[in-house]
Amino acid sequence: MAALATAALVLLAVTRSPGFVMRVIAPRWGRWLCAVAGIHLEVEGQEHFANPAVIVANHQSLLEAFIVPAVITPKTRIVGKKELARIPFFGWAFRATGQILIDRADSAGAWAAIDASLANLPAGVSLFVCPEGTRSQDGTLLPFKKGAFHMAIQLRMPVVAMTMDGAHRILPKHAWFPRPGTVRVRISPPIDTSAWSAEHIDEHVDEVRSLIAHNLEQLRTGRPAPPG
Repeated sequence: MAALATAALVLLAVTRSPGFVMRVIAPRWGRWLCAVAGIHLEVEGQEHFANPAVIVANHQSLLEAFIVPAVITPKTRIVGKKELARIPFFGWAFRATGQILIDRADSAGAWAAIDASLANLPAGVSLFVCPEGTRSQDGTLLPFKKGAFHMAIQLRMPVVAMTMDGAHRILPKHAWFPRPGTVRVRISPPIDTSAWSAEHIDEHVDEVRSLIAHNLEQLRTGRPAPPG
């Protein structure tokens, strides 16, 4: 992990291009760390990342710091809590490559940071957000916060629901070392947000959360995704 993060920082210093560094390092970082930890990824629907979107996902484990870069398109900015920047090597690379770090204890400051980042978001770049705000203890889907959905409205981007299951069993919330296992990931088709409004934000949140809850149930019972 240290070697890859150091490589990211060196590339950034040479190229001065966070986007280039994310395209080169992030997918390799994710795949390599998953392989080292014995994590097998079963992914369906990656074709739904073809166009920029706000990617909304459930959150089960710290392992998703490695799983997510292995799955999403490299042209994605991740919205995360500021504490991630304190993780040696990983956190430094996370901050240096332009990811969006917010202080959850300061709502006004968090939105100011998000607004500034969205105003400077490069064309063609997606956002990745975990709207639960914290990882689940046992894989149960938690209530969703509304920030990601306001971002989708503000950016006029579709929402892509990404459902993950299995990471909470491989590395539970208070564990230090992962055990080998499988994480199943389902990416759903984009949801058009062109008619969304802030006045109906609760309905939009419920729509996406219900989709992820349905996908979780299907992933756990081995049922395939519906066509389309």
